[in-house]
Amino acid sequence: MVKTTINLEGQLYKKLVKEALERYGKTRSFSKLVNEKLKEAEKISSKSKSSNVKMRKSVVEMAFGIWGKGESGREYVRKIRNEEEKRLQKMGL
Repeated sequence: MVKTTINLEGQLYKKLVKEALERYGKTRSFSKLVNEKLKEAEKISSKSKSSNVKMRKSVVEMAFGIWGKGESGREYVRKIRNEEEKRLQKMGL
C-alpha cells in the first residue's frame, strides 16, 4: 500500500464516507472503499477498451477487399480512373 493525498469534491467525499459507514460501519475503511471503487472503474475501462478494439478490428475486416475479391486496391483505383477517362473522352472533354 502507498499512502497519498487526493482532493475530492465535497459532495463526492460525503457520498463515499456515507457508503463506507454503511458497508463497514466505520469511516476508517474509507481507503478500502476508494480502492474498491478504483479497481471497479479500472475493470470497466479495460473491458471498454477491449470491446472498442474488437469493434474496430471487425470494421476493418468488413471493409477489407470492399472493391471486390481478387483485385488489389491499386488495380481497383486504376480501373475507376480508366472508366472516368473513357467517360470524359466520350463527352469530348
